[in-house]
Amino acid sequence: GRGADFTIPKLQNVRCGDEIGILNDDYCDCSDGSDEPNTSACSHITIRKSTFRCHDGISTIYASRVFDGVEDCLDGSDEKER
Repeated sequence: GRGADFTIPKLQNVRCGDEIGILNDDYCDCSDGSDEPNTSACSHITIRKSTFRCHDGISTIYASRVFDGVEDCLDGSDEKER
């Protein structure tokens, strides 16, 4: 039989001041939280500062609500796998 097909996401480095972070890897690398715009990893820094656009293209929520276990977007895109 065949094993399950899966894709390993490509990691993207981002510069944040003098620091370098990995974009959306669920770890807050940058002191300003700019490396995690679509996860809740830096929510302690970015709460009410950063937003996530739901995949429906209409709704916007605070980034701190992404992957928090509660569907805030009507289409549930804030809790779906990346």
